[in-house]
Amino acid sequence: QDKLQSLIYRPGFAGHVSAILASVATPSAQRQLVNFASQNSLPAKQRQHAAAAFSKAVKQTGVLLTRDEILLQYDRYKASEKESPATQQVLGLILDAIEAKKE
Repeated sequence: QDKLQSLIYRPGFAGHVSAILASVATPSAQRQLVNFASQNSLPAKQRQHAAAAFSKAVKQTGVLLTRDEILLQYDRYKASEKESPATQQVLGLILDAIEAKKE
């Protein structure tokens, strides 16, 4: 899992690595997906892969993030007010996955 977490940053690997991390039922894998997806400096398409993979992981295993990590995602979303629509969409997808599991 540690090797996957560094491999996700290599060009062309985000989609494949995100899919693998989605199938790994650990808090660390979910944390890696949301942290990767939340980095505005990365290409939106790669971040979308990670956010979609996080959503899939949550559907399979539930939210494995801590309360503080969840609150950080809300803060990131609020701070994205002046960011691109793509960034807001990615961060919104993460929150949608978290909130859907609460219902």
